Amino acid sequence: MAEIATRVFAYDGTKNFLRLYNEEFIRPISPFTWSTTRVRVGVLCAITNTGGNLATTQLFVGMCAGRSPFTSVNTVHAIGMYQNGTLTYNAGSGNPYYIPSAPYGVKRVNGVNNLANAASWTTPAIVATTGAVARRSAILVDITPWNTVNMIAINAANIALDMPPTDFVQAVEDSTGIYNTNYAMTAYPQSPGGVSTTPLDTVNIYWSNGLAPLEVHAICVYRYNF
Repeated sequence: MAEIATRVFAYDGTKNFLRLYNEEFIRPISPFTWSTTRVRVGVLCAITNTGGNLATTQLFVGMCAGRSPFTSVNTVHAIGMYQNGTLTYNAGSGNPYYIPSAPYGVKRVNGVNNLANAASWTTPAIVATTGAVARRSAILVDITPWNTVNMIAINAANIALDMPPTDFVQAVEDSTGIYNTNYAMTAYPQSPGGVSTTPLDTVNIYWSNGLAPLEVHAICVYRYNF
């Protein structure tokens, strides 16, 4: 089951985080209405280091409607970033990380997925929990009322860096998705397609791997009205 744990970081000392083992996290917020042009969901996270690849692992970061999460067969409406495949382990010169293998923009309506493949997803990475520096990395997902998705992740070239919570919040608020060049953040727009009139009102994170838990250090949602 999910648990609260702690880690120590050079920037800001001992911090709590939520550890997910083959679990889904949802958190209600105000509905995403048509007056909003874009919503960005940001997750500051790390993956427990196993020293090897993580096969057949699913990760979903996005929003859902009516407290019915992405994995439910009764999902009315969910949209976000979806990784479904092997996460490739890289030792990273002493600061290891995982590279997603098959991320998609996904819209799920009535239990059925509509996927748009991100064929160019080759360098973004999610940090592992061990290394010379205790690190956290960001996943940012932009969602529009027209069910398009823009996935933004930290580049593997600078994965040795830790992104503290203050930098993470600024990255979520930056309309381009790039807080500064140290984080080398890259965008991958996708169009899983189709307008849905069902309001999105719940942050939704799903992690399928029970052997290598996902650490969730912070979640931030930002509305854009331009």
